[in-house]
Amino acid sequence: MSAVTVEITGHLAADPAELRITPTGESVTSFTVIGNDRRRDDSGEWVDARTTSIRVTVWKALAEHVAETLTKGTLVTVTGDRLTADLWTDRDGQPRATLEMRGVRVGVELATQTAMVTRAPRPA
Repeated sequence: MSAVTVEITGHLAADPAELRITPTGESVTSFTVIGNDRRRDDSGEWVDARTTSIRVTVWKALAEHVAETLTKGTLVTVTGDRLTADLWTDRDGQPRATLEMRGVRVGVELATQTAMVTRAPRPA
């Protein structure tokens, strides 16, 4: 059985986290993708009804490329193979959920922004 893939599109909430190297020598970084649920209010105006955020972790060369390339506000599409939800209760007793995903592909949306593509050297 193959893994289920998930694709999300949204803006980076902040610059990617600092690139880290694990004790086994693998690169890893993470970033948060956000999207707003826009609706019309009673007056017919568009308003942001709810923000959804998903924390994405990427590994190896993809982590290095993300850390070098992406910045806060960049519109991206991320394909992932693991999506998890952690349910918890905040200080006020309200139920909360944190969504996390392991990203395996990251692309920028070129309809509304531009990018300079540089082919990465192949590992030896």
